[in-house]
Amino acid sequence: MFASHVSTVDDIQEHWAALPLDHFNPLDQRTWQGHWLSNDKFYDPSKTGKSIVLVQFGGEGPMRSSVLTEKFHSYEQARELGALLLAFEHRYYGQSVPVPNLDTPNMRWLSADQALFDYAQLTTVARAELGLPEDSLFVAIGGSYSGNLSAWARERYPHIWAAAISSSAPIQPKDDFFEYGVVMADALDEVAPGCNQWIYDGIAAVDALLITATGRRQLSALFGTCTPVSTDVMDQLAFSENISDSVAGVIQYSHGSDIADLCDLVMAYPDPLSGVAAMTREINLASDDDCLPATYMALNSGLFNTTNVADAAERSWTAQTCLEAYGYWQDGTATQVTPYSRSLTVDFFHQMCLDAFEVPFNAAGIDRVAVDFGGQTGYAGTNVYFTKGTHDQWNVLGYAPAPEHESELRPWRLCAGSSHCRDLYQEQDDDVADIKLARQEQMAHLKQWLF
Repeated sequence: MFASHVSTVDDIQEHWAALPLDHFNPLDQRTWQGHWLSNDKFYDPSKTGKSIVLVQFGGEGPMRSSVLTEKFHSYEQARELGALLLAFEHRYYGQSVPVPNLDTPNMRWLSADQALFDYAQLTTVARAELGLPEDSLFVAIGGSYSGNLSAWARERYPHIWAAAISSSAPIQPKDDFFEYGVVMADALDEVAPGCNQWIYDGIAAVDALLITATGRRQLSALFGTCTPVSTDVMDQLAFSENISDSVAGVIQYSHGSDIADLCDLVMAYPDPLSGVAAMTREINLASDDDCLPATYMALNSGLFNTTNVADAAERSWTAQTCLEAYGYWQDGTATQVTPYSRSLTVDFFHQMCLDAFEVPFNAAGIDRVAVDFGGQTGYAGTNVYFTKGTHDQWNVLGYAPAPEHESELRPWRLCAGSSHCRDLYQEQDDDVADIKLARQEQMAHLKQWLF
């Protein structure tokens, strides 16, 4: 139906748009090319009498064309509503990096505020380029950080965004996010009692062995590290964090028997240390790898990448958490046992910010973001549907309104047994009941708000 600005592949058209580098400085007239996609397979305003546009918000990574395919639930929503599908890539990620390198001074234009203005401007671009009616209704859709953005877009620009879907969005920034590990512990024990303690004991054994030269040699051999485990504190903390991150990734994106399979793997060994070593290797080693990185620099190589803008995601997202700032640092300071080392605290992450950007962690930024958008208790947008899952570590920072902010215009559902952003994916037979219900509620509310 529409002529593509650049290329077309399987109904998906690729577009580029000139966007201001700094929306908030009228003296800076520089522009850059923002990347966006469209799929008009189901677009048919006559189906409902409305021109409806569902927009997938880009977040902290490259935008894939798959977001506009049957892999995502918005594809079915577009089919039912006769809607156009769009996807906007976030600045500083994927093909939308507006600067020649990622040196710290060049990160100043990376923020949610700038991205929200990009997305607002891209609705105008899409209207003009695709010939959309002036009264087209745009719906913001996002999950995780992009779920923050979809909710914030509706709150800040309600005249542009008619409604929003916000999945697993940690809209409350936090420095010491120890609760992340608490949710992991609860999920592990719910699925396989004793698994959390087993993993913790394995990590505690790692901590004990890190103290001595003999212990470090034992760890190097057991984990099959690329270099000997060192005495450097940052190296040791990064090594331990990598074990916890291996568990975290499985739980955060778990589906079906994933958590049970993880626990079966780690508890199949005669002792916790052997179990966590085998688990870490199984999760992290690709088929062509034969050793595990064991140093701070090797485990965070993308963080210190300032030249390869085609692979900007790790450094860009850490810049947002360090400098904007969201924090979200996941550590082992909870009072209960979690799959994290007791030695891992926010001090490690604050040092990481200083190492990467040569400026301290911006603790004041957490208060600014919370005040600017209302945080999890004071969010004031309307026509927004929120979801989060009990197996999703980020649910702790998700929408949880104070009684005076409860509203039928901000419905939300905590989905029992569900993981991160599960409702945004295409429905599967083994999805938990609450996720299936959430998808039904999303459509019901969209119809209520749009018609």
